[in-house]
Amino acid sequence: MTPERDVQFLLSCSKSLLENIELTRLNLASNISKQIRELVDKYSEALACAQVARWLIDNGDELRERATIDARQEVLQFESEELPDVPPLKGLVVSLPRDARLFAKTGNR
Repeated sequence: MTPERDVQFLLSCSKSLLENIELTRLNLASNISKQIRELVDKYSEALACAQVARWLIDNGDELRERATIDARQEVLQFESEELPDVPPLKGLVVSLPRDARLFAKTGNR
């Protein structure tokens, strides 16, 4: 149809038909808008993942070296520390959740 015929058709429509056309087109516009938002979200996520991958490509070796050095330092520091005195556990009361007590009573496993 040409735009002129569309206008002629719309001019010949009743008010209720025009209202139905309006609602149909608004619904279509809303659905298209939702699809666009979903695509933009997917695009943004894909772009962010690509950028993180590029950053890791450019900086990954340095990060791995630092992580290895930090881990070694932590192990050395832990090995050189003395363990603190642990107080005796006399009088320690352990409160089990209600369902755990029922489980213990029935002996079900």
